[in-house]
Amino acid sequence: MKRYHWLLIAFAILVIIAMASRILPRDIHADVAIIEGKILSLLNARGITEKSIVSREHDKWRCGNIKGETLAYVFKAGGVFNTDGIHDEVRDTLKDVRGCRLENFVYKDGEDTVGFDVYFRDHAVLSVRIEDINPRIALVLDDFGYTKTNLAALEDIKVPLTLAVLPNTPYSEKVCSFAGQNGKEAILHLPMEPEREDVSLEKDTILVNMDTETIKAIMSRAFLSVAGVKGVSNHMGSRATRDGRVMGIIFEELKKKGMFFLDSMTTDGSLCMETASNAGIPCVKRDIFIDNVLEEETITRQMKKAGEIARLNGAVVAIGHDRSVTVEVLRKVIPRMEKEGILFVTLSEIVRNRWKSVKCKV
Repeated sequence: MKRYHWLLIAFAILVIIAMASRILPRDIHADVAIIEGKILSLLNARGITEKSIVSREHDKWRCGNIKGETLAYVFKAGGVFNTDGIHDEVRDTLKDVRGCRLENFVYKDGEDTVGFDVYFRDHAVLSVRIEDINPRIALVLDDFGYTKTNLAALEDIKVPLTLAVLPNTPYSEKVCSFAGQNGKEAILHLPMEPEREDVSLEKDTILVNMDTETIKAIMSRAFLSVAGVKGVSNHMGSRATRDGRVMGIIFEELKKKGMFFLDSMTTDGSLCMETASNAGIPCVKRDIFIDNVLEEETITRQMKKAGEIARLNGAVVAIGHDRSVTVEVLRKVIPRMEKEGILFVTLSEIVRNRWKSVKCKV
């Protein structure tokens, strides 16, 4: 048989195989089962078990030569689910499944719901919704750096807290190190110009009449003293946060570092949210101060109010200070609030998720 006959036969075989692949059904139920198992295992590690299932529906389908099914789960968290890092963990879990991707990841604090869809090649195969998520409080304690008096007491508070550290103070580095070693989070508490002129200012306070290079130099020195911080908040700043030029310079520097900003809301005229949005950096604002009045009864009442806001809106950013009476109240009330279903989280989690949907593709 001549060579071209063999080539014709080989070509015919390839055509037959190609046609068969289009005609013969391919069943992907096994692939769906693998995906389902991985996601359920991940959720189980976060406290979402079989008892959390509200409904499980499955829809078998055939699309062309592909046979499969779409599974739809609804879970009720029941006060046990921590959303921190959930998107990245789901994405990483699916990396090992070739042709699998995560789509339509949605998290809204106000709706207390996490949701995402998993696709295998071009087919939706798994839909997950987790409802009734814990109301969350991000508790930020300002003005750390001048003493280490309250650090020992903070060791007894076994929930995530965010410590706002003043730069270039005697214990700036110590507090940042403490935060990293004790499950806390540190942010830079950046001194900024207030409206009042009768208050003493920190060294290297950012003033509205400073030029761009001076502001950048101050920020550079500040960051050198607070290693490992995740973001920045304003110390004072009622005048500076009303100045779009100054905040634009600050946010430009934060964008380079991949950091967020917390507006302490020392003035109703703050331009931080608008300016941050234009600069493309995450920004949230304070909802409530808990210790403007240094009385145990008042701080307790403010923490209760913070819990009420969290239940209403899904999450709240509460600011207190490095004060002994504040820390003592927190030691007492936090365990009670946890029993009531309140989840204490880092400020970073609120920044990632607050009042907005996040849609991502892997």
